[in-house]
Amino acid sequence: MKPRRLAYAVSGNTLRVGLATEFPLESRVFTLKNLAAGEANLAQTLETVLTEGTQGKVVVDPYSNRVVVSAVPSDLAAVESVLRKMDVERRLVSRTFVLNYNQAERLRPLVQPALSPLGSLQENTGENSLVVTDIPGNLNTVARLIRSLDTKAEQVMIEARIVEV
Repeated sequence: MKPRRLAYAVSGNTLRVGLATEFPLESRVFTLKNLAAGEANLAQTLETVLTEGTQGKVVVDPYSNRVVVSAVPSDLAAVESVLRKMDVERRLVSRTFVLNYNQAERLRPLVQPALSPLGSLQENTGENSLVVTDIPGNLNTVARLIRSLDTKAEQVMIEARIVEV
């Protein structure tokens, strides 16, 4: 159907087939469980599934680990199928980040939201470190966040926020 630029929509017991440009675009949000949305080429991979000429688009949000797709109904079904195959359970990797400027207990609430649903975070106050366990693609994002938060300037800002509270 795709080479002929046809699409379909299922409504109850009715299957409607026609030119893809005749179908209105629908949007759907896909929350990824194992795959990091920021992984290279995810948007490009999903865009290859969309039918040409339909103005469908893919938006990847690495911070919430979601993908928003606007497309004709049959393309949404194809994207869902591709994501189901890609978003399989992966191995988890742990990494310890020894902090130089900030304290582990202060950074924990700032880093926790950046973890994937499978990720975990433990603090080691004796070594002033954070132990992060997550999928490899998301661990790189968390590492960049921790490096940006563990600076002398950020230490002053965090201490100022604590004093205000």
